[in-house]
Amino acid sequence: RVYSILNKEAIVTKEIDTLKGVGQISINGDFWSAKSKNQDVIIPENSKVRVLEIDGVRAIVEVIEE
Repeated sequence: RVYSILNKEAIVTKEIDTLKGVGQISINGDFWSAKSKNQDVIIPENSKVRVLEIDGVRAIVEVIEE
């Protein structure tokens, strides 16, 4: 089930700041801790992201450019 979210779109529910170790996404009604693929990028709340990988209990994401 964990890998079913790979390559799926999610919404950031708490700002993702990988350097501070904070961030959360919502996908398929579930909440996941998240970090950005690019550690220098802060992803604001309500951004659309794509899940690239799973690292332990965290989803690694990147912003979907619109």
